[in-house]
Amino acid sequence: EWHKTGSEAEEYGFHSFVYRADCPFVWRRFESLLEAWHPSIVRCKGLAVFADHEPVILQQAGQHVALDILDFSDVETDAPQLPSHSDDKAFEGCFINPITQYGDADPEMLTTELVFIGQNMPETTIRAQLDACLHDSPTYN
Repeated sequence: EWHKTGSEAEEYGFHSFVYRADCPFVWRRFESLLEAWHPSIVRCKGLAVFADHEPVILQQAGQHVALDILDFSDVETDAPQLPSHSDDKAFEGCFINPITQYGDADPEMLTTELVFIGQNMPETTIRAQLDACLHDSPTYN
C-alpha cells in the first residue's frame, strides 16, 4: 500500500523513514527532544544508544512513549531477571521499564536505529533535531 500510486498512505500524507547514527546520543538532549516530540510522528520504534546512559529500546505510539533500558550485566542464567534499579530522572509521563540481558551483544558495538511513521512529518527537521542530540553535536536546538 505504501508504494502504490494514489494509495491511502500517499493520499493522507503518511510516510516512514529510518534514522541511523553511529555516534551515541547525550541523554539530557534526547530527553528534551522526547518532551517536545513532533506531533506528526504517529509511531516510532527502535534502539537509542547514549554516551552517558544505558541504551534503550524506544516504542512510541501516539501520546504513549515507553523506554526499555537494556541491562548488560552478567547473569548466570539465560532466564530474564529484572535489574534492581530504574532511571528516576525520566521525564514525566514516560514509562521506563528495565529489561534484562541483551543477549551476547557488545554494548560498545550498538548503534542507534529508529524507525518513524507519521503524517506530513518534516523529516529534515526531525533528523536535524536528532543530530543535535548526538554526543559530538555542540548544541541542541
